[in-house]
Amino acid sequence: MKRLFWSLLAFALMLVVALPVLMQDAPLRLEISGINASALPTVTMTANVNDALGQPITNLTAANFALSDQVAAVGGQIVSVQNITNDNLNFSTVLLIDISSSMEGLPIAQARAAASAFVENIGANDPVAIMTFGNDVRVVQPYTTDKGVLLSVIDSLRASGETALYQAGFNAVQLAAESGNPRRAVVLLSDGAEFGGNSSVGRDAALQAARELGVPLFTIGLGFGTDRTYLQELATGTNASFAETPSPEQLVDIFTTLATQFRSQYVITLNVPVPGDGTEYTVGLQVNTDAGSAFASGTFRAPIPVPLVDLPELPTLIDAPITITPNIRADDALEAVAYTLGEGDLVLLDTTNPTFTLDPLDLAPGAIVLTVTASDEQGDIGAAQTTLNIAALPPIISTTPDLATVGTISTPLDVSIDVSGQTPVVQPVTLTINGVEQTFDVPHTFTLDPYQFNVGANTISITATNAGGSTNSATYTVDIAAQPPQLQISGVQDGQSIDRVTTFSVATRAQNQAVALSATINDQTLPLAEDGVTFAIDPQQFAPGAQTLTVTAQTPTQTATTLTLQLLIAALPPTITINGVSDGEIISADRTISVDVQAQTDVTSIALAVDGEIVATTDSFDLRVLDYAPGAHTLTVAVESASGQSAASNLTFTIAPEP
Repeated sequence: MKRLFWSLLAFALMLVVALPVLMQDAPLRLEISGINASALPTVTMTANVNDALGQPITNLTAANFALSDQVAAVGGQIVSVQNITNDNLNFSTVLLIDISSSMEGLPIAQARAAASAFVENIGANDPVAIMTFGNDVRVVQPYTTDKGVLLSVIDSLRASGETALYQAGFNAVQLAAESGNPRRAVVLLSDGAEFGGNSSVGRDAALQAARELGVPLFTIGLGFGTDRTYLQELATGTNASFAETPSPEQLVDIFTTLATQFRSQYVITLNVPVPGDGTEYTVGLQVNTDAGSAFASGTFRAPIPVPLVDLPELPTLIDAPITITPNIRADDALEAVAYTLGEGDLVLLDTTNPTFTLDPLDLAPGAIVLTVTASDEQGDIGAAQTTLNIAALPPIISTTPDLATVGTISTPLDVSIDVSGQTPVVQPVTLTINGVEQTFDVPHTFTLDPYQFNVGANTISITATNAGGSTNSATYTVDIAAQPPQLQISGVQDGQSIDRVTTFSVATRAQNQAVALSATINDQTLPLAEDGVTFAIDPQQFAPGAQTLTVTAQTPTQTATTLTLQLLIAALPPTITINGVSDGEIISADRTISVDVQAQTDVTSIALAVDGEIVATTDSFDLRVLDYAPGAHTLTVAVESASGQSAASNLTFTIAPEP
């Protein structure tokens, strides 16, 4: 299998060697080998024109060349055509050589030979710089035209370390751009791929920098371990060429060919009137000679010498917070990005993510100019402006706590009202509770007392107007829990001794509801006066000693409050009421005499006597006038109660004489 592979490889190499012969039928060949647009609108293009045998065609002028494609469409013109060989123009080269440990032995030896051959074949005034890369990247020889020095440095190169390929390409492009020569190139030789961690830049850094700075990268891959894709991208992306060889012996021919190519180029200077905005253009170049015509095309990217700032499309009226991300394009590293609003202060942004948010609540209503600026490390400043139309926003009404989330209120709640927003509030503010309005200046605090509200849903509205002329209202539905009535007793106190009829009144507080009052002493209901709040305690109706007074307030929602007092009922004698005869009355006919006794306890004895003679031991007797002589008589009633209290009552009556 290996033998087959090497056979196919040898056949391929034969085709490469024989290619110039096979192409002899082509009368003319044109190659664009580099385009430098870093000094736009001046664009420097290098090109090679060879005959069918691969020999350079010299002595061509601007009349032999013509532009086409995009560059021609935008008005690009050829300003001058110079031949490096004829005009003795110098060409600056950076030789970038891989000296990692995989180059040990024959590869590094052949690389030294190839580099030496390159130096020997360039012009006497062509400066060359030599860079090497292994673990790190080094400039082992700055630009010089002293071929002896260059050959000595090349001869000292030794292999060691790993491969910082990405960093090497990037650094070499920077060094080429620093040459100050519009005719410059990098020749990169490597036998490997990036070894992770050795480069501080990414894979695309070298290509991006080369396109911005107009530096072609001629790349050469040695062996089978190269990152072929990367090397080819560098060459193709910069209008240069990529060569590869499995054998170190081919390196000398490749380097010699490059040196010859660099010394036989045409330098075509163009004027391309396009803006420096990073746009990529295709340039078509045609050469016409007596031997025939040929066409080639390449691309270049317009540089961005001054940062370009583009703002996204914004709403015509800003009435809500907006997030703005300006699009900033720059070839040089950004030093600062900032924005200003009107004559306001400069607000710095993150250069890697210059996103910012504008809240119309923080701005006055009306038109205001937004300016975004970007400056790069060279001190160049770009800017973009737009006029924002800030809406006049209504005031923001807030309560603490938030009435929308307080839930059911069962205890007094202090509520603070505040109004904020874009412009100051116009005082006063209106507070409407269940249709009743009041006004006040904010901030303001009021108390939600459940006893002052209806049970269930209550509506609270707050209305405010700001200086911008906008009015806003916030409406809340507040749920009030049913509360038991509150009671206050006046006219009797806890522990009071009751020895006579005593009245007391009850004051109530309830949630806009009717309250039914009742009072009891030992389950005996006290009479309620017509005013609905006054009760009377008759001590004769209760046993002497400690008694409990219970007052109850009941609402239609079935919430009730009970208040109790401990009273001391005094021991009182019974009261006697004699019915059927009055004191001093003249009696001429029989009648029934009865006695009503009111005592705190049961009556244990009762005696009715006339003129000292007991006539009954019950509460009544029949008085017959014939039983008594005409004249005055005394009726005496004596009673005793179970509690040991006694009482007597006397009256005088007269028996009328017979007619």
